[in-house]
Amino acid sequence: TYLCQQFIIMGTFFVLPLYLQTVLGYNAMETGIILLPLSLALLVFALGGARLAGRYSPKRIGVAGLIGMLSGEVLLIAFTGPDLRTIGFGLALALVGAGNGLLVSQLGNVIMSSVPSERGSEAGGLQGTAMNLGASLGVALVGSILILLDGRDPITAFEGLIQGAFVEPRGLLATFRNMTPLVLSGLAVAFAFKSGLLNIGVQGQLIMGSVVAAWIGFAVKGLPPVLHISLAILGAMLVGGLWAAIAGALKAYADAHEVITTIMLNYIAAQFAGWLISAGSDGSRPGPLASPESVTDAIARTPPILSSAKLPIVYSVPPNFTLHIGIFVAIIASVVIMFLLQRTTFGFQLRMTGYSPTAAEYAGVNVKRVTILTMFIAGVLAGLAG
Repeated sequence: TYLCQQFIIMGTFFVLPLYLQTVLGYNAMETGIILLPLSLALLVFALGGARLAGRYSPKRIGVAGLIGMLSGEVLLIAFTGPDLRTIGFGLALALVGAGNGLLVSQLGNVIMSSVPSERGSEAGGLQGTAMNLGASLGVALVGSILILLDGRDPITAFEGLIQGAFVEPRGLLATFRNMTPLVLSGLAVAFAFKSGLLNIGVQGQLIMGSVVAAWIGFAVKGLPPVLHISLAILGAMLVGGLWAAIAGALKAYADAHEVITTIMLNYIAAQFAGWLISAGSDGSRPGPLASPESVTDAIARTPPILSSAKLPIVYSVPPNFTLHIGIFVAIIASVVIMFLLQRTTFGFQLRMTGYSPTAAEYAGVNVKRVTILTMFIAGVLAGLAG
């Protein structure tokens, strides 16, 4: 199942479209036509293979992944013709996928079997680490194969990737800056997951938080920077939390699945934000938060954020690469969430609800209250990211 998950997502929806469009020259519509039956074939064969293989047989899971990739390869050849580059790419990806699945599964089994049963939780953590490392290795191998097929040097490519992201000062600042919303969004997903909730609505919660923060940032004037920044952050957190609490209340009182409701709320938030900043047209007026300049150049945006509402800069590299305090906010938020989950009564109730809502309710936990409050806090983190 891990192999199925890894290569359906990576191979079908990322690597293969990139290869089809950049190397083979297919347009977006042709790529979509190829990917639809391919993804269905991968899903059917990988799930069927995992079902036949059983739970703890790494060899059979590897074979199932190999069958799934080869089946997709047959469909791909049927659509694209017997192109040698396509065949070589598919076979290489299939072999790497099967080998990586064997390696990852075997690492996990070795770790679980070598640790005493009383240290099972520690073994589970090591197993997860080994599987993540194996997945990263698989991504690197597949990327190297694609680069080699294009006639380039993969070592040079990965050197540039590492240097650009972690060594070169401007790239390092960009890494930290882009990391901040991802860390907070990941916290929003992970926090809800601890309670057994799948918060797929982080995107909508982030959008609503960003809209409120932007509105406070340009509309509220005359405040000192500390108060202005604090007000914008608190407003974004509150609105993001309330937006997520809608799905929590629907889950608690109507048993509406949070995956469906949060996805629907994502679309509502995106369309609402688009209307607020829309530039307008001949038949419609600009949105209430649209910049006056957007009417003339037709670029949807808000008015410029006041300097008093911008996060302080802690480091800069000429000419205009900067790092603000957001990364430190993300680190502090991570520590607070860890403390909340591991050192508070509410955190215990949340984790207990995630393990078994029925047992938690029998023990006296108000499951509905925990569900709504969990989604609210997750939305607060997403709003903070916005």
